[in-house]
Amino acid sequence: MTSPTPVRTSPIPGLLQEATQAGGGSMILSDRSLGNRLGLKGRHAAGFLETSGIPVPDRPNTYRSGQGLLVLRLGVSEFLLEGRHPALTRIGAVAPGLHPFPREDCSLFMAGTGTGDLLRQTCSLDFGSWDPESRSLALTVLAGIGVTLLKGAFQGLPCYLLWCDYSHGPYLWKTISSLAMETGGYVTVPSGSAGLPDGKGIFPAEES
Repeated sequence: MTSPTPVRTSPIPGLLQEATQAGGGSMILSDRSLGNRLGLKGRHAAGFLETSGIPVPDRPNTYRSGQGLLVLRLGVSEFLLEGRHPALTRIGAVAPGLHPFPREDCSLFMAGTGTGDLLRQTCSLDFGSWDPESRSLALTVLAGIGVTLLKGAFQGLPCYLLWCDYSHGPYLWKTISSLAMETGGYVTVPSGSAGLPDGKGIFPAEES
């Protein structure tokens, strides 16, 4: 038995192509949906990650980065993994109590001076007091859609990674890009370019 292959499609390729025409502005937007992504849950999930040398967040609603992975702890025994690591190819062969599953997420990256205004219009979180060094994540609602949200910094500017249900991707992209145009405009960045959006230069310094 092998581990499930992460879905590597995006719900918004046509919208993204149209958005490249927008040009200029105070925000960067990027579609991260094509990244390698896997869900892992079960009573042995944390132990498997630890023995595999993968950094494990010590409590729910936090994340760690390192060993080529971004690791989100969504609950006591549930994780979202992004990136590549040799251990992930053998997850399906380990003992009961470990359940890998594909993650069909839409994932977006936002950065720039306009992100604060946009988020205040769409979400009730207090983003001003959110310290990226805490490595915390938020399970919240943005523009009426349930999302998982991380805050970091890119080139000295605030940035955010978010994940939502695949089917909500087009609506969320349209909403965010429309509001971005109203708050100074935006540019799109192809996934994986200039260090985006794999976490390098975004998250607090940690083991590589």
